[in-house]
Amino acid sequence: LLTIGVLHLVTGAIRGSLVLGLSSIVFGNLALWTLYGHYESFQFTRHPQLWLIPPAISVLVAIQLNRTLLTPTQVSFTRMACVAVIYVSSTSEVFLSGIGNELRSPMVLAVLSVIGVLLGIAMRIRIFLYLGSSFLFVSVLTMVMVAHRQTGGDWVWWVFGICLGLAILTLFALFEKKRDEMTAWITRIRNWEG
Repeated sequence: LLTIGVLHLVTGAIRGSLVLGLSSIVFGNLALWTLYGHYESFQFTRHPQLWLIPPAISVLVAIQLNRTLLTPTQVSFTRMACVAVIYVSSTSEVFLSGIGNELRSPMVLAVLSVIGVLLGIAMRIRIFLYLGSSFLFVSVLTMVMVAHRQTGGDWVWWVFGICLGLAILTLFALFEKKRDEMTAWITRIRNWEG
């Protein structure tokens, strides 16, 4: 499967064929899934993100390389779907391990969210920024739940609430003090790709 995927990738690059490029993604991911299938600890029901993130990243890279061949709506929808698959699969692993039981899954989600936000800023793609920020909040909330379970006290929620309130007040103060710069910044973000 991997050999066929590499052959399709090389042939697609030489001919400039989108279909061969997409088939190379399919065969490459099938090869990876076959490898995962040989190990019981990599089952889909235990680690869905291992199975779903590589194809989503592959499609994101293919869309980025071939975005001139597609309409802006197709590019935007495919980006949104791929990024949603990445974040939802990571979030599902948080739920599978039990919310608040372990710290590894929310940390992985936080790292993926920060990478998404940084890529969104660097590439000027709104959907990366929006979904990355949203799922970063989900991962922080899950980490607060882990801290609450490990310490057994409600003080963690109080600290989280106070910090969230201070962040919101700071944001409102920034909007009030530097309204023109903030609205210009929001307008620039609205002009980014979808």
